[in-house]
Amino acid sequence: MSDYFDDSMFLLLNEDGQTLGSGTLVGPLRSGRIELKLSPISGQIPEGEPVIHMVGMGDTSLALRCRVIGRKGRTLFLKKTELLSPDYRENLRVKTDFCSFLYPLDDSLRGRCPIESKDLSCGGIAFYADEELQKGQIFEIVIPVTEEPIIVPGRLLRSQQDGQKTLYAAAFSDLCHDQEREIRGAVFRIQLQNMYQPAKQ
Repeated sequence: MSDYFDDSMFLLLNEDGQTLGSGTLVGPLRSGRIELKLSPISGQIPEGEPVIHMVGMGDTSLALRCRVIGRKGRTLFLKKTELLSPDYRENLRVKTDFCSFLYPLDDSLRGRCPIESKDLSCGGIAFYADEELQKGQIFEIVIPVTEEPIIVPGRLLRSQQDGQKTLYAAAFSDLCHDQEREIRGAVFRIQLQNMYQPAKQ
């Protein structure tokens, strides 16, 4: 599956943030009425699902809360009820478990710091690390789940103990358009892939 999506494609979630699938907009948005052609992998959307969140998968950050008003085959008919904040998409997180490296941009550590990711969003990453990192610390981090691995800048926001491990939360900073698009594409691809993977015990 390609990590590049055009502006007519939307990720579909329920009110609890569970991924339901994806769809392609049929025609323009008019008077709040929306027609979506569901992708073949969207078969798990319940017939009676009353409310769906639509999140733009392309360069648009459009996110909508919609009421389902009908369905015919793979075509879903919705009515827009609320325009969600642009931050909704940026904060949409997907569980991950990849290993990578962080490179502090100061002299706090020598060399690279191994990390294990917990989740990834368009705006940041949560990860475990054995090294002690400080709030506000700036770094570069390798994101290996994009189509080609990329290195992006970030800033550490906070830390907390998670059992025997230290969990860190960081925000990406000063991303160029291509970097943002690569990460966004990976987040949406993993969201859709995770629909069919059983939860880890």
